Amino acid sequence: MTKKNDKKDILDWVNSENLISSSKWKKISMYIIPSINISLIILCSLGYIPFNLVLLLAIFLFLASGYNVRKINRLHNNISRQNRTLQKYSKLLNIIENLNTKSELLNKIKESTNSKHIAHKELKRLSALIGALDNRLNIMLGVLLNIFFLYDFHIIHRMEKWKKHNKDNVSKWFAAIGKMDALCSMATYAFNNNHTYPIPTDDFILSAEDMGHPLIPEESRTDNSISIKNIKEIIIVTGPNMAGKSTFLRTVGVNMVLAMTGLPVCAKNFLFKPMNIYSSMRTTDSLGKNESYFHAELKRLSTLIKELKEGHSFFVILDELLKGTNSQDKLNGSREFIKNILNYNSTGLIATHDLPLTDMEDTYPDNISNKCFEVEISGKEIFFDYKLKDGGNKEYERQYFNETNEYNRIKYFYTFVKNKDTWLQKSQYIPTEQQAETRDRGATEQF
Repeated sequence: MTKKNDKKDILDWVNSENLISSSKWKKISMYIIPSINISLIILCSLGYIPFNLVLLLAIFLFLASGYNVRKINRLHNNISRQNRTLQKYSKLLNIIENLNTKSELLNKIKESTNSKHIAHKELKRLSALIGALDNRLNIMLGVLLNIFFLYDFHIIHRMEKWKKHNKDNVSKWFAAIGKMDALCSMATYAFNNNHTYPIPTDDFILSAEDMGHPLIPEESRTDNSISIKNIKEIIIVTGPNMAGKSTFLRTVGVNMVLAMTGLPVCAKNFLFKPMNIYSSMRTTDSLGKNESYFHAELKRLSTLIKELKEGHSFFVILDELLKGTNSQDKLNGSREFIKNILNYNSTGLIATHDLPLTDMEDTYPDNISNKCFEVEISGKEIFFDYKLKDGGNKEYERQYFNETNEYNRIKYFYTFVKNKDTWLQKSQYIPTEQQAETRDRGATEQF
């Protein structure tokens, strides 16, 4: 498997300063010193000079030119690790070069690999040179070759000549492999999922029918529909924890990205207007940056406002605004933020637990609408249907806190924690009445 930084390491070497070719005396010495050594060997074999003198002179000449050993070792360690990557890339380029297709896009990628030198053969040649340099790892052979022939200098000089001839093409070859890899992944996704291809339009910002998250299995997925027709239209989504708000926001986001990539989307019908997406869903704090959670979220939101002021348009997806502060400041800040973004070219979804925010629909009926996910509490049981409904969910808090006692609330929480693995695996698991009864009974006994 190709490592993440393999391509970067190869490109860094291609653009690095030459070790041998940049110095005239090194290029001269790599021919003179071996010639002297060969001459000494011949004279020794004819009996004109003793062998010990030959050996001493050879070692002296080797040491005189050996102050580059550390640089050579560093170069070898860096480039040698990429040899298998180069072999793989060579095979991939060979496939690209031999493509027989009528696709304009694929032919364009194929043409980017064409140059004075055949791409896959050039990478194969570089791989062979690196393999030859690996001979220095054999201690006996490496020492003898470098003492008498400056073997490392010759191999590195040939690698640098390769670099000179192909420096301008290597990044193009790698880019072609990357594009083809991305297209293969996209084609595999489209082939493996019998989904609908989206339709770009100017009539709607987004109109999706029976849309679901592509990573949730169909048998356990709950699909929902949504329509946003105009810019400056914001949908506020409310509902209790685990009712499906965050999953729905992710569903909209991932399908928008798939649509703008040209891939099929997980929906029955999907009309959309291509727009930049701006999300704030998993903001984190940082001790290293001396940044609190609230500060990190404020930075994220202020960046959005700055981009909007500069005239950019965004489809925003925001999950629980300002949850790093107290309830009253959170409510007031969220209300002012929503008022602010209505002045710019933005649209999208905002999920919140702040039910008073739903009152903004009365003040801005042309810009703000409410949707909600509901929870049903019946006796000792809690049920989620994960269906998006019109209006704000203003009843679930009253139901939860007034119609159940403290013991049951603790027990419900304990039940969810106890069954967290099942919930995480199935994501939108809805228990049957019998399963719910068994679950509650088990939780009660352990509680």
